[in-house]
Amino acid sequence: MAERRLSRQELNRQWRRSGFIGREQQLDVFRRNLGRDPESPDFRYLFHVHGNGGVGKTSLIRQWEQ
Repeated sequence: MAERRLSRQELNRQWRRSGFIGREQQLDVFRRNLGRDPESPDFRYLFHVHGNGGVGKTSLIRQWEQ
């Protein structure tokens, strides 16, 4: 059986994910929060992402989406 070829969109997504470097601490905070019970007082429903232009805010949000 032949392997299914990835679409250009899928290839672009893979490339973007593999090129993401850093922000491990922020990603870890987000992952740990997802593992919490939503009724826990430590659970966060909102994350405020801020910073100067060009520092990677949009890239960080895209990683969270994944």
